Amino acid sequence: MNVAPDTSQERTHGACRTPQLPSPELGSLPGTYVGVGAWTDIAGESKRYRVIQTISFASNEITIEYAHDFYEEGTATSGAFVLQRQTDALLRVLMKGADLGNGYMFGNYLHYYIKVGDIYVQVSYQVTSDGLLVNGSSSSNAQGRFIAWHEDLKRRVDA
Repeated sequence: MNVAPDTSQERTHGACRTPQLPSPELGSLPGTYVGVGAWTDIAGESKRYRVIQTISFASNEITIEYAHDFYEEGTATSGAFVLQRQTDALLRVLMKGADLGNGYMFGNYLHYYIKVGDIYVQVSYQVTSDGLLVNGSSSSNAQGRFIAWHEDLKRRVDA
């Protein structure tokens, strides 16, 4: 008995179409964002922290400046990354002029990874109606343990 293959799903969902890559929504990024974050590591330790982040876009470069106040630990850190557009959606990640990794932006979702020495870090930004959701991980924190974090940031509106 010959049974024809079921193609109803292909017809219904258009499986034969080539997907379209969403264009980066670069205009959704610039601004200053404030909020809170929390991290957890592989040993089960977890702490909260405050975040201020400013994102700007000029000359095909996205600059991300951040300050983290780890108030539960009594420490703070800050830094900046430059994401240079290599194509419409693909990015090169630089810190202090050093090429550290790559990333991409599709629609209002930005993702990048970097390698600093033996440490790998990946970060994702999802633009929301009032700010950013940031998720990331690092292969090693200050104690040498795998760590992941989440930040909920609101766009600061200056009067």
